[in-house]
Amino acid sequence: MVLSNRDFCGRPVLYIPACKHNVQDRDIDDLTRFIVFILEEACKKCFEEVIDNLCIIFDLKDFGLNSMDYPLIKNLIWLLSKHYPERLGVCLVLNSPAIFSGCWAVIRQWLDDITARKVVFINSQEELVKYIHPDILPNL
Repeated sequence: MVLSNRDFCGRPVLYIPACKHNVQDRDIDDLTRFIVFILEEACKKCFEEVIDNLCIIFDLKDFGLNSMDYPLIKNLIWLLSKHYPERLGVCLVLNSPAIFSGCWAVIRQWLDDITARKVVFINSQEELVKYIHPDILPNL
C-alpha cells in the first residue's frame, strides 16, 4: 500500500506487510499487475513533490517461509530495474527474523551492487527514525 505520509527525504512510502502474503494463495500474473498499479500510484506521488524515487518498506513481522515468494521477488526486481530504473531511493527491511538471513543470501545475488546498497535492515526504533516517523506505519 502507498502511505499518505512520506519519509524524511520526501519520498513516497510503499509499505508491504510480508506476513499477509501466502505463496500458495496467489496468481503471480495478477499480483504482478497489482504491483505495477501500486508502483504507478507511488510514482504519481513523486510528481506531486518533484521527488524522483521511492521508499519501499518490507515489514517482516510474523514472516514465515510460507510468505517467501522467490518468483515474485524476481518479478519485483525485474520491474524496478527495467521499467522503474533509479526509482528505488531506499528499501527498509523491518522486523527481520533470523530465518530471513538465508532468504536474503539468495535475493542479494539477484541485485546489482548499487541496488543492494539501498537495502537497509532496520533493527531498532533509533535506526528507523533516521528514515521515517514510526507513527506513519499502519497497525496490521
